[in-house]
Amino acid sequence: MMDPSSTMLNTPIPPPSMGPDRIVIRAFRAVDDPQRCESFVREHTKVLEDIGVFNALKPDTSWSSDPNVVVFVAEHPTLGMVAGIRLHVAVDGTLPM
Repeated sequence: MMDPSSTMLNTPIPPPSMGPDRIVIRAFRAVDDPQRCESFVREHTKVLEDIGVFNALKPDTSWSSDPNVVVFVAEHPTLGMVAGIRLHVAVDGTLPM
């Protein structure tokens, strides 16, 4: 039986008196927020370095000037950007991948 005070990853659940952390989810076209795109690339690069594949998979940032790319990020007030994805909208039924 799982201990109710922790999740499956054994991360303690904060007591109710602390309140939940707030995560803000943002969605924006890449061309509309170049500064947040740079942050997205920087954080993604850190993840690639952490798992040891940065040299094999260098990030391509050409998407950041594509008006058909929508970026979704999750931001924590203390931790900063904690998650993100980008979505390439197909133009004429084709994707740049």
